[in-house]
Order: sequence, then C-alpha cells, then structure tokens
Amino acid sequence: MKRTLPLIITFLAGVFVVVTFFIPREPFGSLEQRMLVWASILGGFTLLLGIDSLIKHHGRKVARMEKDWFYSLVTLLGLFGTLAAGIVTWVKYGTPLELASLNEVGGFFWVYKWVMVPLQGTMFALLAFFIASAAYRAFRARTFDATLLLVAAILVMIGRLSMGVIPATLVLAILLVAAGIHRLLIRKPVFGAVLAALGVGLGALVLAFPQDAVRLAPQVQEWLMSVPQTAARRGILIGVTLGTIAMSIRIILGIERTYISST
Repeated sequence: MKRTLPLIITFLAGVFVVVTFFIPREPFGSLEQRMLVWASILGGFTLLLGIDSLIKHHGRKVARMEKDWFYSLVTLLGLFGTLAAGIVTWVKYGTPLELASLNEVGGFFWVYKWVMVPLQGTMFALLAFFIASAAYRAFRARTFDATLLLVAAILVMIGRLSMGVIPATLVLAILLVAAGIHRLLIRKPVFGAVLAALGVGLGALVLAFPQDAVRLAPQVQEWLMSVPQTAARRGILIGVTLGTIAMSIRIILGIERTYISST
C-alpha cells in the first residue's frame, strides 16, 4: 500500500492536469489554474523538507567534527544569517524585499549585495577557467566535426572581439603560424604546413582587403549565430521536450518509480 497509493495519486493527478490543459471549457479551465496553485503550495512544503534535511545533514557533520565540517558550519551560518536578515527587514518594513534595506547593514538586500553578489562573481570567475579548459579540449581539430566547431568559433570570435576585426584576424594568423611551426617541430610536417599556410594566407587576405574583412566579419558572425546555431539549439530543445514527455508518461503510468524508492 505504501507504494500503490503514491502511484494512484500520481496517475490521477497527471491525467487530471493533462485533461484540464486540453479542455479549456468550464469547469476544467479554472481547475488547471487551481492545480498550478496546489503545485506551488506543495513545492513550498517540499522546500521546507529540503531545508530540514540540509540542517540535519550539516548539523550532524558539525556536531561530530567530521571531515570538512567547517564548510558545513559556514553553510548553516549563511542559512540562518540570511533568514535573520529577512526577518529583521520584514519586522521593520513589513516586507523582506524592501529596497531600503540595501543601505542598512544586516538588511536582506544588503546581505544580497555584499555577500551573494560577490560570491556569484567569484564562482563565475572560477568557471571561466573551466570553460577555457573545456573549450581547449573541444576545439582540438582531431575530427571533421571538431574542425567545423573550431572554424565556427574562430569566425564568431573575430566578429565579436572589441579589439577590431583586422587586429583580431592578424593575431589569429600569428597563432596559426605558431601552431604550424610547433607541429613541424614535433614531426607532424603535413598538418604543420597546412596550419602555417592557413595563417599566412589569412594574414595576407586581411592586409590586402581590409575593408572587405571589416564588412564581412560581422555579417558572417551574425549568420552563424542566427542560422546554424539557432537550428542546433532548436533540435536540442525538441529532443529535451520529447524526453520530458516520455519521462512524464512513464511516471504517470507507474513505469518509472524511482521517486518512491531508490531500489
């Protein structure tokens, strides 16, 4: 019964939401909105359960002085500190989202501005290095697909760099020549010669036709972002949507039961 009842509730709720979505007439039209409100209420209670689980987990680590317990302590201090700032702002202004708390030490928005925003900036600054590392691995032209990705990325960067099309292209040409020389030194003469030739040819074309390069580079960049990139993104979104529909059907029909038990 512990497993059957959740499956029955999930099935009835899923079918009910689908029916109300495709039948806009009363009473089904208004019931869809009510179901969304109930979902928000349930989401609030699940948030409370998540906070309770978070406090118990990190509180246990701090009490037992387990490995990396200090980070758990920081997590708990951040949680209760932000909660206290919100309560104080609420008592003082009638709402925790009062913008006047931005300039008051300990206010909710003060905590957001001077704690949350710097932490987000630090996180994104660290992510830049991981993105650069991933881009280096992805842009290594070992296959035809990787070569297309590399060429497209180079064209987009040339069209968007603030330093200008001609300087950016010349820097790219120099890098290609340097890469070609490096390949020649490690006994890969064919690939090295191709890279060096591409670098020399690119630099010569830009110097010979600077006005055309300045005019064409933004157009090529815009076409790559609006046509191939948009087409690939829509294909990914279609795949994600179909996967979501398939998983929803599996959950409604009781085929997928991982939300009940991990076994």
